[in-house]
Amino acid sequence: MASASISIKVNAAALGRAVRPHVERLQNPERMFRAAVGIIRDSIAREFLNRAWFMPSGGSRAWAPKVMLPNTKNERGLISSGKYFAALMGRGSGSVVKYGPRSVSVGVSTAEFPYARYIRGGTGGRISTAPIFIKPKKLARGASAAGSSVSRWALWWWFGLTHGVWLSESKLREGIKLVPRPHATSNPELTRRLAAMARRYVATGKAA
Repeated sequence: MASASISIKVNAAALGRAVRPHVERLQNPERMFRAAVGIIRDSIAREFLNRAWFMPSGGSRAWAPKVMLPNTKNERGLISSGKYFAALMGRGSGSVVKYGPRSVSVGVSTAEFPYARYIRGGTGGRISTAPIFIKPKKLARGASAAGSSVSRWALWWWFGLTHGVWLSESKLREGIKLVPRPHATSNPELTRRLAAMARRYVATGKAA
């Protein structure tokens, strides 16, 4: 009994012509990266709207509530002022978008928003929700490091004179607790939207 066989012939030239557009799109991903900026900013906007962090593991976690100091009740907070959010959306001063050969990053200038890395809970893709403690380091003018008086620390004077809050030595030693309000990380929905856009771009050349 003769064995059955199947043969496949590949037209290398035709195959090359068929895949060339896809390869060229992968080699020139600028349009895909520009589309990714919009998707990332949309995710940031939804987190700010919901005042919550969309976690990589799925679901969301509400931001910690804001605590106002006594002398700042009529002032708008760092996030509430709107400048930080406007920069993230590309509509205000300090907005940063960096394109690399194989990547795109969306954020703000830490020169203009030095507190941004603390609000976000870190830099890069690893976000921490653990509180940050600021402890006194700088001495007040003319003060000596010797002794135990809280008045030797510039931080004590700043809180007292600026906000009317005179901290105890135990509180200074513990540190001022700042709780991050993380945003814009690799949550499942963001990852899904970016992946779908990338597949569409490679297959059809349409990123939007």
